[in-house]
Amino acid sequence: MTTISDIARLAGVSKTAVSKVINGHADIGEATRRKIMNIMAELNYRPSVLARGLTLGKSWLIAVCLFPDQAHMSGRAHNLESRFYGPIINSCNDYLSQRDYDLLVLSSNPTTRENAGVWYRDKLQERRVDGYILISHVSQLAALATLNEVQIPRMCLGIKMPGFRSAYIESNNYRGAHQGVQYLHTLGHRRIALIGDTNSSMSGRHRMQGALQAVREYGLTIPDGAITYGDFSRHAGSDAMKSMAEIIRSERVTVVFAFNDYMAFGAIDAAHELGMSVPGDISVMGFDDVELAADFHPALTTIRQNTAVMGEIIGESLIKLIEDSQFEPPEVMVDTTLVIRSSVSPA
Repeated sequence: MTTISDIARLAGVSKTAVSKVINGHADIGEATRRKIMNIMAELNYRPSVLARGLTLGKSWLIAVCLFPDQAHMSGRAHNLESRFYGPIINSCNDYLSQRDYDLLVLSSNPTTRENAGVWYRDKLQERRVDGYILISHVSQLAALATLNEVQIPRMCLGIKMPGFRSAYIESNNYRGAHQGVQYLHTLGHRRIALIGDTNSSMSGRHRMQGALQAVREYGLTIPDGAITYGDFSRHAGSDAMKSMAEIIRSERVTVVFAFNDYMAFGAIDAAHELGMSVPGDISVMGFDDVELAADFHPALTTIRQNTAVMGEIIGESLIKLIEDSQFEPPEVMVDTTLVIRSSVSPA
């Protein structure tokens, strides 16, 4: 097995010089650095992560904390196979792995939000991670306050939370919803219905604000009773559509804008059950652009969250927060994209 001593002997340098190259020290000449790196590559030498961690005081681990909302209290906090969170985590993992960091997914089965906060705090401390990603749609900051006892950098997704080197990233949900209503207006839709977020998540609130602002700007009408709420599930979208069916028919509503794709899928399911064709009798638009959206029938017009970009930004920002004490925790807003398919037609 190749050792640092072997590399030092072949390069004609000290073991200290090899160690400095491995650990990224700047006080080694470029020619020497290149020579050492070439020998390491030829011998397929990979330094021990544990040894590097002991030398630098790092674990090279970044954790993912999926904090539960009320709808998930009976099961795992959030499922990593989530059609929204999964691509973000995968993109972040790709970015981190290229920079020698490993992603550690922490999941729990708490009975209360408060228990989840304590559980994650203890796990972050036990695993001695260098930083972590907090994913949550919980609005009660008090339930998350326990995590502030862990003084390491973090990147928040879905919630803005003050604390030690705490950064934040979100899609521009306001602009995305505004753009969606603007597009409906260009197609001649004047009477619309909305399915919002019953849990009043930050993203759900911003989408509602953006949609309502566009409704005002373009002079559209939302009949009484044509705003309903669901928990972002397909079943909730179906229930919402059925509850508005009479209003949609009597008030000549031409489009339903659901604030996530799964509620849009449910709304289309219900429309078909009620004998309405989509988009012939009623158009339906979603938000997120999950993988199923393109293959659904009809293919879903939606607002895409750029999950790959979000994952890369999370990884890049966390590494900077960990490695550069002068780097200010950013607040990042990622643009959304209108994706036009066949579930929305001109009014």
